[in-house]
Amino acid sequence: MNDFSHTIIKYLLIIFLIYITLKFILPMILQLIGVVLIFIIKIVMWLAIIAVLYLLGNFLYQSYKNNG
Repeated sequence: MNDFSHTIIKYLLIIFLIYITLKFILPMILQLIGVVLIFIIKIVMWLAIIAVLYLLGNFLYQSYKNNG
């Protein structure tokens, strides 16, 4: 093979790799990031609920202790 055909094959390979990356790999990565973000958001939500319940329980305890 000469230089010209070698260069054509390299460019076709680069185009093919870009196509595969944009068509299959990038959506898979974005979907994985979405799943991870949903998981993190759920954990943060439950931690916030636990913190608010703790603060509510502490407030009720302090109110009962001061008034009792």
